[in-house]
Amino acid sequence: MEVAIVNGVGFAALIATILLVVRWFSTGRPPKVVTPVVHRIEVVFERSRPKPEPMPPVLLALELRRIAEELRAVEDTVQPSKAERIASCTLAYDYALREYSRSLNIPTPPGVRGLTKRQRFELESTLTLRGHDW
Repeated sequence: MEVAIVNGVGFAALIATILLVVRWFSTGRPPKVVTPVVHRIEVVFERSRPKPEPMPPVLLALELRRIAEELRAVEDTVQPSKAERIASCTLAYDYALREYSRSLNIPTPPGVRGLTKRQRFELESTLTLRGHDW
């Protein structure tokens, strides 16, 4: 009888562990028990990872030009999902504009979402006033 209880508890622990691991892999959040260890390991790996070299401003300007042309082409077409295409092109343009501004040491608005029309206009104006074109 005692062996059956121990086997049942062991089986329940195994199922619980499998469910925690599946949740970890599906959501990306580790269980609370191992979170401190996971964070320490991430810090060690982050320190040992080489820093990526920044992209030259010339390449960023070319990327901005390419994305702006793509945005104009999407606006002129009559294809399905036009709003989604415009939104994705606008987000890509905002990201490239931020990176271009950062590479030239121009202060950029914080955040990871897209820029407002005013923020975009201010960044483009600042770049143009400093003699940069794309």
